[in-house]
Amino acid sequence: MNSLNISKACVNPYFGREIPGYEALGLGADSIYMLYRDAEALADAADSFENLPLMLTHVSTSAVDPQKDFIAGVVSNVRWKAPYLVADICVWDAEAIRVIESGEQQEISCGYRFVVEMTPGRSPDGEAFDGSMLSLTGNHVALVAEGRVGPDARVRE
Repeated sequence: MNSLNISKACVNPYFGREIPGYEALGLGADSIYMLYRDAEALADAADSFENLPLMLTHVSTSAVDPQKDFIAGVVSNVRWKAPYLVADICVWDAEAIRVIESGEQQEISCGYRFVVEMTPGRSPDGEAFDGSMLSLTGNHVALVAEGRVGPDARVRE
């Protein structure tokens, strides 16, 4: 088990097409929007990440379509430790262990479902944003080369 940050309340860029309901909101599919991952919404989402799969790649998963070939481990003991969502991970897949140890995929990126509120504002640290991610629900946690949160959310040796 390795305890690490898996997400952070912060402002990150998203393509319009990555935002649920972007067309109805009048957002451009290829335009970039700065979204604030709301701290309260992220804290409230902690339980939804409990026992989610750790994936070798970003791919949505469900009981109906479990994506078994990409499951590399499990996420547990998820808790809020401002400004981070912190969890323990257990990695049991040999390829996942290899890409972590080689440094190829040490960063973490969470797959969320969320509702966006496209109201501009500023995060608590003063960074401007176009909208906020609210009503977050976890779907999976992925090992990636570069995650939106950056090196703050990565597997540490």
